[in-house]
Amino acid sequence: YKRPMPVVLRANSAISNGMVTWAPRRMELYTTPESDDPESTPWIDQLAVHEGRHVAQLQAGRLNPLFKTGEIFVGQLMTGAVSALYPGPALLEGDAVVAETALSNTGRGRTADFLEYWHVALSQGRFRDYWQWRWGSQKRYTPDYYRAGYVLVAGMRTAYDPLFMNRYYHRIAWKQMPILNLQKTVRESSGLKFKHAFQGIQEHFAREWAKADSLRGPFVEGEDFTRRARLYDSYRSLTFLHGGIYAIHGGIDRSTELVRLDSTGRARVVRPFSGQMSRLSADEKGSRLFWSEVTPSKHFDLLSYSRICYLDSLGKVHKLTCDGRRYNPVHAPDSARVATVRYYEDGRASVEVLDSYTGEVLDVVFAPDGLQPVELAWLDGRLYASGIVREGFGIWTVDGWTPVLAPAHSKINRLFSHNGRLWFNSDRSGVNELHSLDPAGTALLQHSNTRYGAGEFAFSPSGSIYYSAPTLDGRVVRKLPAESLLNREVEFGGYQDSIADALSAQEDLSLIDGSYEPGESKSYRRGLLRNVRPHSWAPLYIDYNPIEQMSIEEVESPGGIGAMAMFQNELGSSYGSVGVSLFATRDTLGTGDPSLWMEYRPSLHAQYIWTGWGPIIEARADYNERNAHHSQFTSKNDGSSITFTPFSEVTAQPLLRINAAISYPYDFSSRGWKRGVIPSARFSWTNDRYTALKISNDDHKVWYGISPYTVLSRLSLRGYVMRPTPQSCIYPRLGIGAEAGVTESLWLRSTYPGYWFASAYGYLPGFMSTHGLRLQADFQTSQGGHWTKTSSYGARADYVFPFAPVDWSFLGPVAYIRNFEGALHAAGSYTGTKSCRTGDFLSEDSVLNLGASLRVRLSNFLWIPYDIYVGAKYTYSVTHPGMSGFEAVFSADI
Repeated sequence: YKRPMPVVLRANSAISNGMVTWAPRRMELYTTPESDDPESTPWIDQLAVHEGRHVAQLQAGRLNPLFKTGEIFVGQLMTGAVSALYPGPALLEGDAVVAETALSNTGRGRTADFLEYWHVALSQGRFRDYWQWRWGSQKRYTPDYYRAGYVLVAGMRTAYDPLFMNRYYHRIAWKQMPILNLQKTVRESSGLKFKHAFQGIQEHFAREWAKADSLRGPFVEGEDFTRRARLYDSYRSLTFLHGGIYAIHGGIDRSTELVRLDSTGRARVVRPFSGQMSRLSADEKGSRLFWSEVTPSKHFDLLSYSRICYLDSLGKVHKLTCDGRRYNPVHAPDSARVATVRYYEDGRASVEVLDSYTGEVLDVVFAPDGLQPVELAWLDGRLYASGIVREGFGIWTVDGWTPVLAPAHSKINRLFSHNGRLWFNSDRSGVNELHSLDPAGTALLQHSNTRYGAGEFAFSPSGSIYYSAPTLDGRVVRKLPAESLLNREVEFGGYQDSIADALSAQEDLSLIDGSYEPGESKSYRRGLLRNVRPHSWAPLYIDYNPIEQMSIEEVESPGGIGAMAMFQNELGSSYGSVGVSLFATRDTLGTGDPSLWMEYRPSLHAQYIWTGWGPIIEARADYNERNAHHSQFTSKNDGSSITFTPFSEVTAQPLLRINAAISYPYDFSSRGWKRGVIPSARFSWTNDRYTALKISNDDHKVWYGISPYTVLSRLSLRGYVMRPTPQSCIYPRLGIGAEAGVTESLWLRSTYPGYWFASAYGYLPGFMSTHGLRLQADFQTSQGGHWTKTSSYGARADYVFPFAPVDWSFLGPVAYIRNFEGALHAAGSYTGTKSCRTGDFLSEDSVLNLGASLRVRLSNFLWIPYDIYVGAKYTYSVTHPGMSGFEAVFSADI
């Protein structure tokens, strides 16, 4: 690329992240450092290495003349498509993690957490092929694809060929059509088929772990305290309060929740909980639990906060702070104080001491430049902090920032105090184990020694120790007698991982030139051209509704045959599209012939959305979705009175619809619930024609007026409360949403005064934990001036159930069959129109449809790196049997 890549710094988000993306081409860096179990690397360094590798990866496709020519036809989508296919998300991220591991003394490849589950599985011979690790399972827990990509790249480089990725990108750049590029490169580098090579990689990792484990034994394991669930679940953040164990519980079939474990290990749900939260900290005197929780701004997607919250003895949640970004609170044992870490937008960090009842700031101590405080602990009235510097993780006193544990490239997490010592978890031995330190200067002690690691240690008042341990079935809580703890004196230093060290040895770091010339800083120039900058076009059309997606009323957007061009500014606050579609319509007005029920016709569309000010402002135009209608009346004079009956006909003129809308979403999501309220106003202009009537009561004269267009205004209020959708489920397990509003015809109100409408939808659990039920009800009523009143009622129920988690990968790179999904459908509606003068029904119509659908969930279908659903649906119309039939189902989770 000749032009520099725009880099957008997001300083107002409480979430740590970074991305390199095309469409449009840019790098986005969320500058707030990670607070929950970060790596032993300053966040800036982590971003520079990882995201810098992504920039390098995406150059290879542009060297290929075929792919570069493709930009003429689809714009920047070509680079995105090439990166999705070559190498795909897993290999992209795995290669970037290899880079951060090989080019430094740290990186995720050197941490115990990153491959913890792989360690458990491979050490017990539970091998899977690459596609099963990459695409996951509806039944079996599968870590994210970062891990699968890292194992593949690191395994190929250390077990077979150090130049594996070099060969891979070379093939992308110089092969005209690198079909099955991954398989061919693996064959070239290893001499084996892909399946056998990956099997060898798993055996390679298993052997290296077996060697390391043999040097750490013998192991001391506790006994299981919690019961094994049917599907994978996890307990973390164990905390004692008044003799009970509180923990954060979640699983692949259940959203995160706060639970209390009784003396038998049975979990009782206290309340739903957020997944973006810190560990729990107990206030014994006040019977309270404290934590920090990331919550979004009410209006802006890229603005969020980390608030300090606590749960009182009555089970009610209170917000101690409402703004700022404060993390990892810890309550002082003998006073009403709570200490937190705070990160600022300008890059500074501090430790704040707050009043634990009012939130008043009692003290602020800023950290030195280059030190990121992470977790805190009170000991003998003094405050200590774990933190990250360029040399790694260490522990400091907060007053004066004096080091009590020199930094090294091993992780420190879950810092707490007990019996005059600082206790914490560290992976310095290759797995997470419990350690302690006397700040007065005595040696560092290791207290646990388990095969796969242990974390979240909590000391009970009776002397027993509880901890969370990884297993194949989940992270279970185990119990260990206090006398079983070790007191092994150890040195704090970075773990020498054999595979990570081999990766580093393959790099010639002398080639890296550390000098650079800073680019010129320029202010971002706003303007129309930047807001409507075209970047891509595609041979399909997708009809996207941001409001329905935001409130989870719909989980899919219709797409089909057509073409569209997309534009967006670099900030993501302005975007839109223009396109043509070939959708099926059901305009039977004036025909009544079921054979004409579906008609395919080309339609033109244009959409523009602006979110930079908080409200979502949308303008849209659609042309030729159907023909324009002409609504009018027939009259019948029986000598004593005149009766007018409305009817409509289809004109020869294509429909033109222009919409303008503004909505102001309020996001109140917190504590494990997605909540929101969305007031909106929409104005619509169409070229539908209406014949308006006006009758004089004095002389009974009738005037006819024809309106050449229609202007409608629509005011509505939508609200929703939802639990997140678990990994193995299709619907949220619980939630409700509703909308109510009014539509008015501005210039035809005397004849067509509009209508009121209301709808509600909700989700309920099914018979099994992965099943779900969606219910919906709709109501609409309108009064046609003095003539008629029409009311419509509708109801729908959908019961979905994933089944047969087959995890079939025999089709290899062409398709991975994850599982099947079935659904039962029922929908009914009633519409009645009656005369306002006589009260008689002029027309009535009822519809009742029953149906069932079956679809297979595919991954990597024809190399498309998304989940694809293919199946069929049968609908039986009880009231209109002629409309029964089958239809194909195809959708993509993009």
